[in-house]
Amino acid sequence: MSLLEQRPLLDDGNWQPPSSRSSSLKLKKAAPPRAEGEPSWLASYRWFIFGSWLNLLLLLVPVAAVAHYSSWDAPLRFGFSFVAIIPLAKVRDLGSTFRTFDSLC
Repeated sequence: MSLLEQRPLLDDGNWQPPSSRSSSLKLKKAAPPRAEGEPSWLASYRWFIFGSWLNLLLLLVPVAAVAHYSSWDAPLRFGFSFVAIIPLAKVRDLGSTFRTFDSLC
């Protein structure tokens, strides 16, 4: 490919050949932009799990899956699954509340 084929159609005067371009695109992909005061992923997960005592029951979701695939007794599987549903219903309601609020704004 010749140098003329790599040149943009509308030249703004700041064009550089590909070899001399900075690696800013790589930097943008490596560190996505964040808004000021936006929490990190780890902080979001911490809030999700430890934001309420009820959310600690979410830790029973993988226990219920292990109980199912390990063929534990049916009452144990039912108990873990039943207790794990309680915070999931709360999270669903919270998400639908935020979704409704976003559509009203």
